[in-house]
Amino acid sequence: MSLEQINLGWGNPYFLLQILNGSILPKFMNFEASELSYPPKDGLEELRNLTKQVIKETTGLDYDHIIITNGATSAINTILRYEKPKYVYTHEYGYPLYDKIIKGNKMVRVNDLTRPRQQDCIDLIDSPSNPTGKQVLFAHGNNSIWDAVYHSSIYTYNLNLFPKNHKYYVGSYSKLLGLAGCRVGFIAINDPFLRDELYFENWKDLAGVSALSQKFLINVLKEIDLPMFLKSGEKSLNYNREEFQKIEHLFGNQLVNEIGMFYCAKCDDRLFKFLDKCNIQYVKLDSETIRLSMGHENEITKSAISRINQMDKIK
Repeated sequence: MSLEQINLGWGNPYFLLQILNGSILPKFMNFEASELSYPPKDGLEELRNLTKQVIKETTGLDYDHIIITNGATSAINTILRYEKPKYVYTHEYGYPLYDKIIKGNKMVRVNDLTRPRQQDCIDLIDSPSNPTGKQVLFAHGNNSIWDAVYHSSIYTYNLNLFPKNHKYYVGSYSKLLGLAGCRVGFIAINDPFLRDELYFENWKDLAGVSALSQKFLINVLKEIDLPMFLKSGEKSLNYNREEFQKIEHLFGNQLVNEIGMFYCAKCDDRLFKFLDKCNIQYVKLDSETIRLSMGHENEITKSAISRINQMDKIK
């Protein structure tokens, strides 16, 4: 009998949806259809103001201006189009779509933040990093992008470690609340001139953020007890982390990341084939590196780890 596939590849924080589902999601939608006209290009004012509060509450940082974007991907794309660097420096792996975003803008990606910088470059720093969990204290230059989608107490215990000299803060409600389907990201900045420039740059996107998604998210943010939600999310992810520790022995006792949402480990052909036999989906970062998401609901994670260990006993 074939095993049902369990997807530990794609990095959606389903465990956060599980928390929301049991509390506040059934209480919506309470707004009029007339409110669903085209929203402003930088997002609804109420959502922009709430986002300032969310950033302050999750990071302690203050920003003067928010631009709502079609996910964090669109935020990064908008910034790169505006800055027009020739070289973009990143961590070794980073968000899987970095390559497409950078190459789509006819730029060159350098997958090493320790390399000496070329002229006409920008740092794109995901900190904590996907999938290694690395955190960065300083960026090169004065135009760096901090991809901060995993910078909350759900994913890291060290909120004081981030690129202090960043120019752009990029966030996402996908990773903060688990609401990936809303497709709501944002850029946070302080320079009013830069805000105006990015406002017009954001017009060039073919698809903005729907008014429905923004109104829904406003309702969630007004209803949610964010500190309590963050604690619940941290607890749920730590449960999954402990489950993943039960398969460390299969990967030569490579430790599960303490920070972030992924188990990133070296992996040989034998292990890749074994996971295929278990019908566990994963992301193959290169010929010897695997990424497994710890972001599923607790029961699915427990089921996946149990299956892997059971199959290991009978192989």
